[in-house]
Amino acid sequence: MANVRLERGDEGEWVTYLQQVFESKGIDPGRVDGVFGAVLDSAVRSYQQDNQLTADGVVGESTWDKLTNVTVESLKVDWSELPWLAALAQYEATEDGMRQFLLDRGIDVKILTGQA
Repeated sequence: MANVRLERGDEGEWVTYLQQVFESKGIDPGRVDGVFGAVLDSAVRSYQQDNQLTADGVVGESTWDKLTNVTVESLKVDWSELPWLAALAQYEATEDGMRQFLLDRGIDVKILTGQA
């Protein structure tokens, strides 16, 4: 997204995505219609100002980075909270492996597959 630059007057799928990102953060982007209008411009400027970014209304690299907040830290997984996922990794990545994983946990795979 670092190469996607949006500003007032732009239209299209990326603007719709931007509006959806704002909505997901509880920020009113106006109507989600793919049009970068006055309401979205105001929301972008407020967001930029609140996050110590240049409040110019242009959604460029730094604004996208802050909005999407994808960092290495945010992608780390606490495996202690997902013990079943660590266990699943010990099985073959096939349908039979998944079936065995479920059976080993007492899950009747026939019910899941409609073969009961």
